[in-house]
Amino acid sequence: MISVNCYICGSKKRKKILRQSGTDKYINLLKIKNKHEFKNWFICLDCGFIYRDPVLKESDIKKMYSLYDRNVISGDKDKYFFKILNLPKSESENYQKSIWFKKKIKKFTSHSKQLTLLDVGCGSGLFLATAKKTFNISEFYGIEPNNTMRKIAQKKNNCLVFKSFEEVNKKFDFVTILKVLEHIKNPRIFLKKTTGKLKKRGIVFIEVPDVIDFINLKSNDPRFSIPHIYYYNLPSLKQLLSEVKLNIFNYRTIISKSGRSFLQIIAGNFSSEK
Repeated sequence: MISVNCYICGSKKRKKILRQSGTDKYINLLKIKNKHEFKNWFICLDCGFIYRDPVLKESDIKKMYSLYDRNVISGDKDKYFFKILNLPKSESENYQKSIWFKKKIKKFTSHSKQLTLLDVGCGSGLFLATAKKTFNISEFYGIEPNNTMRKIAQKKNNCLVFKSFEEVNKKFDFVTILKVLEHIKNPRIFLKKTTGKLKKRGIVFIEVPDVIDFINLKSNDPRFSIPHIYYYNLPSLKQLLSEVKLNIFNYRTIISKSGRSFLQIIAGNFSSEK
């Protein structure tokens, strides 16, 4: 295990705000000692960022994500995919976020015909499948490190899904990072790689858990499980994005039917607009 300070400002001043309880099915994928120690969440007393301490070693993180599908996909893969894809629109988180994103980027797409989208951490490709129905975009791509989920995403969407950024040799009009950034141990490096794949005036759509979860959810909620390392609010996310020259021009916080909160932001590598 690795002990850490605040990722945003480096401060050691902090206060414990939650100790995770219940069973963490993701850490149980790993054969490591002292699993009970990976349960504490802190708030930085200098900048307000919320983070887990301690965190897993890189080797353990890599192993966990190689096995990640075991806790995400249960039973028949086809039934799993189509059950979620065919949820009523009022119940589909993928549909709701697709419609919001489409509305907010409409003025950037009206005069373009050959648009491209890269979904980073696309999982089994469920957002890609919804986006293909929703957007007037010519080419869709994904990045997914888990082998099982990557194969499902490729098969169901008939598109190329890379294993990592290093395999990608083109740039995109849109990059989506949905329920991914909270998993990333070094988001500065991750976001720098992301901006390297954006075209000029490219747009990024990011979705992360919102800090209001610490008020609305119980300590045994799976939202606090080991894959989640950080909790962002608008100021902390704005700080990281500004470092890679991305400006937020639209955002909202929503609460799902399960009671979990999400901060959704749209940013571009151009001057912010409202």
